[in-house]
Amino acid sequence: LRLTNQNFFSNVAYRRLHEFLSPFADYLRTRGINLPSGPIGDDMREQIRNALRHPDDDTPRKLLQSSHFVNDLCTERGMEKLLDRIDGLAEKFKNDENATIADVAVEAFLYHRDEAEEILRWERVQSRKSFQYFQARTDQPPKLLLPLESRRLAFEKEVLQFHIEKRCGRFVDVTLEENEAMLRLLVTHGSPLKAIKLVEDGRPVDRHSRQRGEAMLEFNKLAGELKINAATPTRRQMYRAAFGECFFDDEEMFPDGEIWTAEPLRNNARNALSVAGIPQLVHASLVSIKIASDDAIPEYVKTERDCLADVLEDRLAYYDDFYNEVRIIEARIALTFRDSRRVRMCTIKPPNFATFGRDGDADVIETFLRKRGFMNVGGIKPFVLPGPDLDRNPIGSPRRNVPSSLA
Repeated sequence: LRLTNQNFFSNVAYRRLHEFLSPFADYLRTRGINLPSGPIGDDMREQIRNALRHPDDDTPRKLLQSSHFVNDLCTERGMEKLLDRIDGLAEKFKNDENATIADVAVEAFLYHRDEAEEILRWERVQSRKSFQYFQARTDQPPKLLLPLESRRLAFEKEVLQFHIEKRCGRFVDVTLEENEAMLRLLVTHGSPLKAIKLVEDGRPVDRHSRQRGEAMLEFNKLAGELKINAATPTRRQMYRAAFGECFFDDEEMFPDGEIWTAEPLRNNARNALSVAGIPQLVHASLVSIKIASDDAIPEYVKTERDCLADVLEDRLAYYDDFYNEVRIIEARIALTFRDSRRVRMCTIKPPNFATFGRDGDADVIETFLRKRGFMNVGGIKPFVLPGPDLDRNPIGSPRRNVPSSLA
């Protein structure tokens, strides 16, 4: 067991830890750990942690699963969601000044497991990074048809029929979450039967299982944009059509369209990679590109980041001499955030696919892409850097004293 977020064995109050571990007391004794009735010291907490970091054949599966579950809840965001959405949980810790994130997570696991599982399920699916984007074909963002519950049930029925036809089992569950700006659907579904080879009593055996899959749809009410995370292009198209039909009575409300474009890199890569006016970013650079042309194998170009824009300009000029049409079919951009040393990667694949390195940064990354013209959204003006000294600045380097109105 790798406790990636919090070592809750060290941070949780001993009464909660004792209640969490007591069902597994017999197993822990086999590992030389005898749980006391009173406080659990630091040395024993470390023993417990080490025992789970190195499980043996007798380690209860439920103990490992429970520990993973609590570990995944032990984040600042997870604690906020638990306290906000589980009735009575915030009141429980109202006067406990020494409560930790681990205390909240273990308390939710022990007494509100169903609600905690639902919250964790949403948190996990929101960490996904690959989405296909579809823009509504109406001039204004379309209005959702009401009531939403009947629409959700109709959508669930459509998705179930698709999975039955694909022989993925008769299980589909659709959960809905809504606020003023968006509607989000989390779909849990079955999958084709898969054979798993096991060894039981020293003999090889085949067991068949039907693993669960997940997909997420998010409709931006303000922009009229639908983004879908699903395993295959076929599934994404199914969700696109089913969502339009069930929530707008129009299967083609979100047609395949050109949401993303790499034209800013063709027109002026230096301007397109500026982070001026986006305070969360300090640097943007082009990492790699793929160029496609008629009747030719796509070319993958990768070189030193700060000179790739110049290389791109040369390659496009070369292709233009021989081909009628040349286009950038993939561009990978590295973004450096002001509050972190880590570089986040963003890949756009016109016309409607994008991958972000971390979903938590999606809003900032989308803002960058919108303002620099990588998204085909009406009303966005091409970005032009002020001043005559553009050519003397390295690509994507931070620029000072740029008025915020220019963003």
